[in-house]
Amino acid sequence: VDFQSLLLCMGLIALAELGDKTMVTTIALTLRYGALNAITLSIAAFTTSTAIVALNANWLTLVISPNIMRLVASLAFIALGVITFMESYKAEMRPQEISKVSGFRYIVLYGTLLLAELGDKTQLGVFSLAVSVGLIPTIIGGVAGYLLVNSAAVMMSKLLKRRLSMKLAMRASSIIFMTIGVSMVILLLKGMH
Repeated sequence: VDFQSLLLCMGLIALAELGDKTMVTTIALTLRYGALNAITLSIAAFTTSTAIVALNANWLTLVISPNIMRLVASLAFIALGVITFMESYKAEMRPQEISKVSGFRYIVLYGTLLLAELGDKTQLGVFSLAVSVGLIPTIIGGVAGYLLVNSAAVMMSKLLKRRLSMKLAMRASSIIFMTIGVSMVILLLKGMH
């Protein structure tokens, strides 16, 4: 594997990911579930979507419309925000209860991130890189670039989380989730016109 190709892929994916909805989602997940859960979910979803796109799996868009995938992802973000907001009003919350991600919730969060990432501008970059640079450098460099940017987002979130109460952190993350979902729906509707 050419080291220059790896660096190129890493840099381009890192730049594409700066300020992206997945980065903002990683921040919200850190506020809600903790750094390890957030980065694990985020990297797992990105790696999966990158592998799918880099392997040129256009069959997915033949089976399921990209607009349907975007709509489902949008609604999942909104639902996640509503659920998180409602949970922030529990009478008593223990820190281990807040950061617990298990079973079905892990699958839902992973699926939400995966759907949000498919068809994203970062994945368009992944597709272009896979065609021009090759499969292996694209996947390794892409995941490394993504990890770099989202690790920085997790660190920022951890600092923010120390300054916020648990309930306030949950409410902030719920607003982020809902905002991302609503903005994705708006962009989808604008794109259909």
